Formats: sequence, structure tokens, C-alpha cells
Amino acid sequence: MKPTVTNKDTVIPLEERSTIVNDPVVTQETPDEQVAMNVAEVDTRNPAAALNKVAKSLPMMTMGALLGLIIIPILQLYIGWEYADACPVNPKIPKYLFVAGTVGIVSVILNQLRVYLAAKSAQPSVDITDRKTTITAATGTNSPLNSVITTITYALNIFMVVWFIFGCIWIFRVWNDVKYRPRNHPHFCQALVYRFAYISASFNSNFVILERFNDRSADPNSLPEVVTLAAEGLITEAKKNSVQKQGEWMAEQLLKVKNGTRNEVWECCARLYCMESFLYHKLNECMRLVSDPQKEQIWKSKVDTLGPFARLLHRLKWAPLQQNTFTVYRGALLSKEAIEQYLQKALDGQIRIKFPSFTSTSRNQAKAEIYGNMLFEITVRDQDGFDVVPYSNFDEEEYLLHPDLHLDVISCIHDNNSGKWVVHLVAAGSSQPIETESSS
Repeated sequence: MKPTVTNKDTVIPLEERSTIVNDPVVTQETPDEQVAMNVAEVDTRNPAAALNKVAKSLPMMTMGALLGLIIIPILQLYIGWEYADACPVNPKIPKYLFVAGTVGIVSVILNQLRVYLAAKSAQPSVDITDRKTTITAATGTNSPLNSVITTITYALNIFMVVWFIFGCIWIFRVWNDVKYRPRNHPHFCQALVYRFAYISASFNSNFVILERFNDRSADPNSLPEVVTLAAEGLITEAKKNSVQKQGEWMAEQLLKVKNGTRNEVWECCARLYCMESFLYHKLNECMRLVSDPQKEQIWKSKVDTLGPFARLLHRLKWAPLQQNTFTVYRGALLSKEAIEQYLQKALDGQIRIKFPSFTSTSRNQAKAEIYGNMLFEITVRDQDGFDVVPYSNFDEEEYLLHPDLHLDVISCIHDNNSGKWVVHLVAAGSSQPIETESSS
């Protein structure tokens, strides 16, 4: 049997903690932490020297990020141009990629030009007694060209926000209709075109939630600020769900470790997340809505309240980049119609999915099999999640997968002994594949 994927609306997850949506999301890191370290290393008593050092180091620090940032718009431009007529299900999708890629390349170039002007303006001879001169030396605002570039950049950013909204509508609206073969099908779209468009749109959406608090959660000096925001957000959401006392208690636990280490804060977040409470339900409910353009206003309204907590749980503790692989399990309940749709997608050759939210799994297959009529067997690596057994009150041998984890579907078989469908998944990039089995 060919591999398959689930429809994003059909999976009812174990403990209702997450669901599944198609296709992976590409993430990138920014050099913000390096910039912060540079600022910390310079002598704050010498403003001119500090500004000069930081400004001159910016181009070097951004070169690696520049390559990563410009690859995506280049690919968007190429794919949109090369496959302009290869998506009859919605011809606007290639156009979206082409325009987004073109504007993206221009934006990257303009931003780098601004950085160059800032570095060029930062001269060692700056008079530190002239506050205005010192500031403009670091920002490059004393250059008329910089003002023009800034205006153009802001205009392009506004355009891209509007264009992105239209793109999400065009892409996600045909999610259930798109076919990758045959080519003469009225709902056909070249797999590369649709998948890449989906990846681009999904990445931009999830970036808003998880990266909004990236700078502050990565900086140890401002970690207490993020903890405070997370505590306030829990109280706000608890009030909305008529469990104010529960939210206040959770906030109190967070504030107790406000000035603690990164690990102490993360452990507190893990314990709160694993509790039977409104938190994991609402947090993952919000993150699952990111891929639904019709629910955009809902998940955006939760960024300020649930975003800080999600950021702390997601970022404060990461496993070393090891290659150890192991299998975790997850039960799911699907209707007959959902399973039929699942199998139909297998015939379409759609073989990559993503878990958009935090996903609870178990290292114990027997415990996962208790729930539902489908079992996911997932091969993951150490860096794909973390063990939350020490922080959970439930005897589930729980392993929590990171949000936006993308996986390859290896096989989908029916186990006559258990009466369940078994789907084999492998985290993208894993060095240990799962053997493909034939349908029984």
C-alpha cells in the first residue's frame, strides 16, 4: 500500500493535545543572540566605541543569515516562474510565489544595504559629546539614501503582509481538493509548486507565534520579563475559560522561578503543561488554527496571552544535536470517512505531514494502542522533542514532540490482529528509516 497522510480536520489526538496538518515548515535562526553578545562585550562607558564595534560587526554577523534568508525568495521566484502554468486548481498560486520571491529578494538586498550604510557611517572619529552624531553613526540615518531605502522597505513590508494574506487564502482554500496526478485533472497542481507554497505560507504564520518573543526569551537578562508576560497571559486565558483560580495558581508557580535558571523555568513550564488543565487544550487549539486562514483572527488574538508560555516551553530546553533515534507512539480516532480520505491521499502520493503544535506521544506502544482506531509509530531523534515523564502526573511514559515537526509517511497498513490502522512516520532527516510493510 502506498503511503498516505491525514486530513488536518480528521485526527482526534490522544488527550486532545494536538492534530496533524500537511507538509513541513522550514525554520531559520537569526543572529540576534550574536548581536546581543557583541553589545554586552563592548565598554558601555564609551558609547562611540560601542556603537562603532557593533555597527562594523553587523555585516559579518549577517552573512550566514543572509544566505539562508535569500534562498527562500530565490526558490519562490524560480518555482513561480518555471511552473507558472502547472497549477490549474488555482493559477494564482505560482503567481503568489513569483511575486513573493521577487519582493523578498529586493527586501533582503535593501536591508543589507541599510546595514552597510550603518557600518560605513560608524567612524572611530565620532565625537562622543555629540549625542545626535553618535546615534546617527550607528544607524546610518545621516544618509539621505538610507531614508529612501527605509521608506521603500516599509512600503514593501506592508505590501508583503497583504500579499501573504491573499496567498494563504489561495493556498489553503484548495488544500482538500489539490491533486498531484494525473496532469489533466482539473484540480491538478505540480507537487513541488503546491508543497513549497504551503511550506512558505505555514512558515510565515507559525513565525508570528513562536518568534514574536524570540529575542527576549533567548536573552537571560530579559527572561524574567517573558516569564512575567507568560504568567499574565495564563491569568487572562483562565478568566476567559472560567477557571481564573487555576490560572492564578499557574501564574504563581511561574513567578516563583522568575529569577531562576533557564532549566528551572523550563521544568516549571513542563509541569504546568502536563497538568490536566485548560492550558494544553487552549495552547494547542490555538497553534492548530495557524494553517486555517478562516481562523486567522482567532490565533492572532492568542499571541500576546499564550505566545510567551509557548516560547518558554519551546525554546528554553533543547536536546543536543545527536543522531540517536527511537520510536514513540500515538493513538488517534478517525471516522470511516476520514480513513477513506486518508487512503485516497495515499494514492495521490502525498507523503509528508507536519505536527503544527506540541504533540504528546508515548514510548510505550501498549499505552498508545488503548486510544482510537489508528496508531502512529513515529521514529524521532533526540532533538525532535523532550521527555516529560518526570513532570507528568500521568503514567503514560510521555514524550513531547516540538511544534512544526515535519515527518515522512513511510507506510499505512491495517493490522488484522488489533483491528487498527498503523501509520509509520519518520522525522524528516532521521538517519534511521522504518521498514515499509505491505498491506495485510
